Amino acid sequence: MDILNEIKRDSNQYSTYSTKDYYIASFLKAKGFKLMATDKKGKDIYFIFEGKEKIENILPGFYNGTEKVIAIDLIGAIRNIKSMLHNI
Repeated sequence: MDILNEIKRDSNQYSTYSTKDYYIASFLKAKGFKLMATDKKGKDIYFIFEGKEKIENILPGFYNGTEKVIAIDLIGAIRNIKSMLHNI
């Protein structure tokens, strides 16, 4: 069984958040959210994170610039996400 089917099956256990935005994915990874899977649909690649409710609470801070992230964590997350994109 692939990871996406497991996530859907366990949706009561995990509340997931999906985004195709590279910068949001990097931000969430830098903030410590668990990247559970990636899903390729056509040309788009979606990043699936655990913790939908918490993510939706901090996203306004991402957009308005009030949610802070440690720079070295963001750099590492960007490199990691970029590497994932090149390997899919």
